[in-house]
Amino acid sequence: QSLQALFGTSPKTKLVAFDGDSITAGHKEALSVDVRDESWPYQMMMAINDQAVMATNRAISSSQLIDGTGDANKDLTAWAVKKLDAQLNAAYTKKILVIMAGLNDISVINAAGAGLTTYNRLVTYCQARKAAGWLKIIVCTVFSYKGFVTAGLDGERTDYNARIAANNLTDW
Repeated sequence: QSLQALFGTSPKTKLVAFDGDSITAGHKEALSVDVRDESWPYQMMMAINDQAVMATNRAISSSQLIDGTGDANKDLTAWAVKKLDAQLNAAYTKKILVIMAGLNDISVINAAGAGLTTYNRLVTYCQARKAAGWLKIIVCTVFSYKGFVTAGLDGERTDYNARIAANNLTDW
C-alpha cells in the first residue's frame, strides 16, 4: 500500500514524518555528511505528490532507539518529544510516522540477545509515539548492512526483523 493511498486527496491536513538512524537520514559514509535529498524518505516524499501532505525527515545519524550512554542527542525515544511530537497539532487529521532504526542498537550492544533488546526498545519508542498522538506508525525492518560483517551481528538483525514481523509491528 502506498503512502499516497493512505493519505487520499483532502485539504492540507496530513503529516508524514520519517525517523531513524543514518540510513534514514541519508548519510553518505564517504563524505561523512547527510545528503537528505538522496535518502529513501526523500524519494518517498517526492513520490507522494500530494500538496495536502506535510512531509519531514527527522532521522539522526549515529542514533539509537534508546541510547545506553545517556546522550540525549542520539536517543530517538527521548528526542522524539522535541523533534517529532512537537509537530503534532489538531490541524493534522492524519498523522503517520515511518520508522526504520535498530542497526546502531544491535551494533553497540554487540552481544547475544541484541535483537531482543533492540526489539524491546522499538516497542517502547512506538508506544510513546502512539501516546503522543501519532495515529499510524509504519515500522520498516532493517536490511543487511556491510558493517554487519559477523554472522553474530547479522543473526541478531535477523532476529530483530523476525520479532517485528511475528508481532505484526510493521503497521501500528
